[in-house]
Amino acid sequence: MAGMTADHMGNMPPDCMAGMDADMMGACPPEAMAGAYGDMMAAMPPEAIAGMDMSMLTQIPVEAVAEVDWANVPPEAMDAGIAAFQEAIANGSSPAEAFEIGGQAADPFMPPDMGDMNADMMGQMPPEAMGSMNADMMGNMPPEAMGGMTAPMMEAMPPHAMGGMTADHMGNMPPEAMAGMDGPMMHMMPPEAMGGMGPMHMEMMPPPAMAGMGPMHMEMMPPPAMAGMDADMMGQMPPHCMGGMNADHMGNMPPEAMAGMDGPMMHMMPPEAMGGMGPMHMEMCPPDAMGGMGPMHMEMCPPDAAAAMSPAQAEMMPGGPGPMADMDGDGMPPPAWGDGAAAGGSPLDGMAPMGDPMGAPPMGGDPMGDAMGGPPMGGDPMGGAPMGGEFDGAMAAMDTAASANMAEGMEAANTAADAADAAAADAPADDAPTDDVV
Repeated sequence: MAGMTADHMGNMPPDCMAGMDADMMGACPPEAMAGAYGDMMAAMPPEAIAGMDMSMLTQIPVEAVAEVDWANVPPEAMDAGIAAFQEAIANGSSPAEAFEIGGQAADPFMPPDMGDMNADMMGQMPPEAMGSMNADMMGNMPPEAMGGMTAPMMEAMPPHAMGGMTADHMGNMPPEAMAGMDGPMMHMMPPEAMGGMGPMHMEMMPPPAMAGMGPMHMEMMPPPAMAGMDADMMGQMPPHCMGGMNADHMGNMPPEAMAGMDGPMMHMMPPEAMGGMGPMHMEMCPPDAMGGMGPMHMEMCPPDAAAAMSPAQAEMMPGGPGPMADMDGDGMPPPAWGDGAAAGGSPLDGMAPMGDPMGAPPMGGDPMGDAMGGPPMGGDPMGGAPMGGEFDGAMAAMDTAASANMAEGMEAANTAADAADAAAADAPADDAPTDDVV
């Protein structure tokens, strides 16, 4: 091995390294290690690595080191290991002893076998070490180990690592750790993991993390967890994720959280979720959110919640007040007085009362006297003068006037009144001479 060069090392098949030991490696010139490559390093037995000294380690190409499992660690781990190795060599330790000392110094910075991880080990891990975490590692981690997780550790973890999370992991994680969560992490987390969430987890979650939620996340969330929701968190949720909401979610949500609701969110929320709404939820709902309501939302809304609706909220509902004005249950708002048949009322609504609106006598005249207030029509009934056709004509005119008022309004009624005037004017007075001879 003493005559080996970098070219020799670079052309050596990886499986040749399987027989390498510490003595053979120790005899290798340091500069030969410059020819090492990834597959070779991966095939090298641990005891062979123990034969390396620092001069050899520094010659290994970075890309070759990157292929080795133990090399995929945070820089802090590598720095601590190399520093301890150098110190051990300077103190007279053999390369094998120095290598072991260096490894021990790097251990706290390196992700160990996740199957052996426990909460205490997790708690001792520097946050930076979580940067090498992936979904498989998370999936292999005992759920109890999550008890050592902190917010900085969560923040340092790549979003894709959340792909291995389960409900048990979530249930064992301290709520405070949720403060390190963000939107991409939530998006990558399997919806089933929401099953381990509690109110305190939700309460500690930063509002921007809610942006990564989808309908399945909402559907899988235990309803009691909604107790930790607030308006800022609601405001950050994508509208489509409301598709997973149900009445129990609504019933457990603090009314104040409704302040973050908007029209698109209301539109995407299943009508059944309205069944959990109470008066306080309705009071805290912004008026513009009502613009997303549909008939089924209103139908599923409990009566006491509907009774808490404000005029401003009713005005923003599609179609205006709509069912809120349906006091008699016929599906239509009450007609405005005077709208007549067009509004569902009487044809008489909005028409003028019988008679001259300017204070004139009743149209058609006084039936006990002249049509316009003159002497009794047709002569004095007490004086023996018979009531002739003139009276009949006046009565007919009155009938005509009444009919006209009913059918055509004031203009036609005035015309009929004029006709009554003319009929009265043609009638002879009571004391007028007659051609009859007594």
